[in-house]
Amino acid sequence: MGWHLFNIPANYALSLTFSVDFQSDNDQVYIYDNTGAGMYIIHTGNITNVELYVSPTIARVNVVGVSGKSSFMLTYLYKSLEAYKQTIKKTGEYFPLSLVTGISYYTITSDNPNEKVVLSYAMRVGVNEDKLLAYYYVYDGDNINNATMIGNLDTIGGKITVSSGRSVTIVNFYGGTKSNSYALGNDASTVQGYDKYTVLMTSKGTTASGNMTSLATNGGLYTFICVDCSTFYYTQLRFDSMTPVSNRAYVTFQGMTPTHKKEKLIKYDMMTVTDKYFPQMMPSNIITLNVYLARVGFMFNNVNDDTQWKKAYDGRKGMIFSPNLWMSTPNSFSYEIRDDSQMYNFAVTINKMSFPASSDKMTLIIGPTTGNPTLNNMYPRDQSSTGKVS
Repeated sequence: MGWHLFNIPANYALSLTFSVDFQSDNDQVYIYDNTGAGMYIIHTGNITNVELYVSPTIARVNVVGVSGKSSFMLTYLYKSLEAYKQTIKKTGEYFPLSLVTGISYYTITSDNPNEKVVLSYAMRVGVNEDKLLAYYYVYDGDNINNATMIGNLDTIGGKITVSSGRSVTIVNFYGGTKSNSYALGNDASTVQGYDKYTVLMTSKGTTASGNMTSLATNGGLYTFICVDCSTFYYTQLRFDSMTPVSNRAYVTFQGMTPTHKKEKLIKYDMMTVTDKYFPQMMPSNIITLNVYLARVGFMFNNVNDDTQWKKAYDGRKGMIFSPNLWMSTPNSFSYEIRDDSQMYNFAVTINKMSFPASSDKMTLIIGPTTGNPTLNNMYPRDQSSTGKVS
C-alpha cells in the first residue's frame, strides 16, 4: 500500500469516499488536507462509504497494511465550484451556520480596505462542543474559487486567527450537515492583542450562568449575542478573590461587537462591586465584555420581564442608559423604579447628556405614586450645575 497524492486545481473540491474493513489494529489509514492536518485517522473496525471533501491544492492518503488481511476501497470525484453562489456579510454581522449549505458560501468582509478579519464561531451558552463545526471550511480570501483553505471552522474559529486580507469565506460541502451554531467576523484590529476572544449565543427566555477567565495582562473579550431579543439582565457578577491579582481585576461592558467600537459604559472592579448593583439592564441584543486579570462567575437572563430590575430596595445601585449608547436603535425610553410599600430617598447622578435636536428632552420624576412629585425636572431645561439630584 503506501502514499496516494491527489493534486486539486483551483475552483474544485475533491470528494473522497472510502470503505475499510480492518482486521488488525496495526492496519491504518491516514488522510491529510492541504494544510497538512489529519482529517481522518482510522485503525479499527469496519467503516463503509465515508465521504470527505478536500480543498486545493493537494490531498494525501496513506494506507498502512501490516496484517495483509484488511481491505480498503477509495473512490474520488473532482467537483467544480463554478455554480456556488456567494453571500456577503460585513464584519460585526452574525449569521446562523445553517444557512451555509447547498451550493452557497458566505464571505465576511471588512468595510475598511486596510483591515483584516478574525472569524469566530458562536455556540449556545452551556454547550461545550459542536462537532459539526469540522464540516465548515474556512478560506483566506473573498471566494472559494482561488483563495486558500486554511482550516476547519472548529480550529480557526476557536482562537484569534487573522486573515491575510480584508475577507474570509466559509463553505460547507456536506449538504445534509447543518450546525446550530452561528458565525461572526470582526475587524482584526479590534480583537488582536487580547488573550482570547469568545463568542456565545443565547435566546429569549434563557437564564444562563458560567465563568469567564482571563488572567493575562492584555485581558480577554467575550461577546454575547441574543438572536431573538433586545435586552440582557445581568443578575450576578462575582470575582474570584483567590486569583493572584484580584485587587486589579475588572470587567467592562459595551454594546454590540468589538467591530462597532462602542463606548465602554459599565466597569465593575473586584474592590468595589457588590450584589446591590444587580440586576443591571443592558438594552442591546449584543454585548461585549472585557475581562481583565480576573476569574468571574456570572449569571444573566434574557427573560422579557423587567420586574426585578425595576424593584427598589435599600442600598440598591444601578445605571440607566439610553438604548442608542448600546446599539443602533430609536432612542426613546421610559423606566420606572418603584416600591409602594415604603419610603425611599432616591439619588440620581446624571453623568452625560446630549440633546442634538430641539425636540429632544428627558423628564426625571421622583416622588410618591399619588400626589405631587418631590422632583419633576425636564432636561435640558432644568440642568443643574452638579448633575446630581435627589
